[in-house]
Amino acid sequence: MKKFDIYKKHKGIYWNKTLIIYCILCICGSSLYLKKSFGFENNFIDDFLFYSIILVLVYGVIIKFYGLVSYEALKGKLEGQLVLEMDRISIENQIYNLDDIQKIEIFNSDYDGQFKYTSRGSFEANLSQGIGNIILIKLTNNEVKDCRFRQVYSDEMYAAKKELVNYHKNGKIHFLHLIDILKITDYDEIQQFKKEI
Repeated sequence: MKKFDIYKKHKGIYWNKTLIIYCILCICGSSLYLKKSFGFENNFIDDFLFYSIILVLVYGVIIKFYGLVSYEALKGKLEGQLVLEMDRISIENQIYNLDDIQKIEIFNSDYDGQFKYTSRGSFEANLSQGIGNIILIKLTNNEVKDCRFRQVYSDEMYAAKKELVNYHKNGKIHFLHLIDILKITDYDEIQQFKKEI
């Protein structure tokens, strides 16, 4: 039996650093532009808006560099557990028996501390919280259940090898997907693994 923390993403707009910085820049920049367009006289407000833009840009550069060694914001909460057992999978309080499952897919490439490249113009941190993993369970009635879960280290799913192999033997996980989940890439290791199962 192997347990993982379930990650529930925040619904709606999440006010991250990037969004806040661009909002301030837009408000200050458009205010300056409108003042100039309508021919208002220069006063202390112009100076305040101009220096606000400079300070926000400097702040953005600082947090961009700091973000290289800091963790991304969670943007949600860790609540409940995903439990992989030999004959069933539990997502929080919902139990799915293996007999009721048609197919299982697991995408587990994210882990705590992994360096993530952010998009150009982003001011977010680069170290992952390990919450970008997902399990998809297709039931025999064609209903699909899914959840995001957290991995603390890169090969944490390997601890559920016995359960995953059992899912494969019961026709719930394809062999190629199984070796992908377990991160078995070497040809000789794959052949040895085939013999083991």
